[in-house]
Amino acid sequence: MFLNMRMWWNIGLLLLVSCTIGWTQESPLHAELRREGERVSDACGTFSFKSIPTCGYTLFTDHPLHIAAGSMPPQNGFGLGGAFVWTKNTTNWRMSWDVDAVGAFGGAWRAGAYMKMVHTPHPATVQATHPYTVFNFYAQSISLNKLNYFGPGNNTTLAGESVFGMGETIVGASAIKPVYEAKAIRWLNLSLLGEVNGRFVDIRGNHGQSTP
Repeated sequence: MFLNMRMWWNIGLLLLVSCTIGWTQESPLHAELRREGERVSDACGTFSFKSIPTCGYTLFTDHPLHIAAGSMPPQNGFGLGGAFVWTKNTTNWRMSWDVDAVGAFGGAWRAGAYMKMVHTPHPATVQATHPYTVFNFYAQSISLNKLNYFGPGNNTTLAGESVFGMGETIVGASAIKPVYEAKAIRWLNLSLLGEVNGRFVDIRGNHGQSTP
């Protein structure tokens, strides 16, 4: 009996120590998720007509997680989904991420991931106020089940309507490099711009419509 009680005390003490260590080693993401949960609980924990605007604002705008919503292209409905946003600063970089996805009841959907990196060298190589170098990376996919086509030219009629579906994926990156190293031209605020994109399209038939 004494051994069993001692064993349970040891297990309880071990669990308490583990929880304490986990709390003290809480990552920034876990801490932000915990704080967001507290904010959502404060805004939406008690139902009343006065709390509806505050609750909705929190659910749609808080971070790192929030509800995403937006209109899809015409004929494809309204999309609802979720989004995740996060930022991280280091000695030389300010970085941010945004991942979101929405879907409509008609089957259309859109999803994307975006990353921004701002170069903030420390110590600064030039002792002057100037813009920073910015890199953007992105990937987005969209699938639409209903797109109308009436034929080529300006003399088409509604009778010539046909319906098709389309999927598209865009992957790319862009960069902005301010030219501020030369003091003589710094006042011009010149920048070098570069961008590369890959666009992949898939056209498919839509056989569930009354039109061809």
